[in-house]
Amino acid sequence: MSWIDNLFTRPQPVIQPSQPAGEQTFTDRAIASLDGLASASRAASPKLSPAAYSALRTIDDNLRPVIERTATHPVLIEREIEILSVITDYVPTSLELFLRLPDADRADGGRGDRMLIEQLDRIERTTRAMAAHVADDAMTAMEAQAIFLQNKYDHSGTKS
Repeated sequence: MSWIDNLFTRPQPVIQPSQPAGEQTFTDRAIASLDGLASASRAASPKLSPAAYSALRTIDDNLRPVIERTATHPVLIEREIEILSVITDYVPTSLELFLRLPDADRADGGRGDRMLIEQLDRIERTTRAMAAHVADDAMTAMEAQAIFLQNKYDHSGTKS
């Protein structure tokens, strides 16, 4: 194609790889971690009370849609860190510590079971708040764009 042809044809969109080869996106890492946590929860379910298992499922239910949405609507790095911390550290650590307890403490209603449920309830409330924060972040970005456009253009449609 000659340089004149280039002047009168539309440029092809520049396709940029989402990540360098071998690196996963936040969404991929988070979904893989959440899937691993769900598998660990299912494997531990015979040793968990119904309330503890339900809390684990609720945490998954709160986070999965938020994480899946990040594939098309990236979130702030702070939110990524929060989400990954919950699913790769906070929940697995609580679950692992619970599973190390003697059977009597792990029993439904036992001291360890009550402590696990308290911890999971705190985390579950946090995951609900995270989902709300992600939605708020999107709205804040929209508001910032509106302010930018308002400042950039006057009311007659010409550039200020």
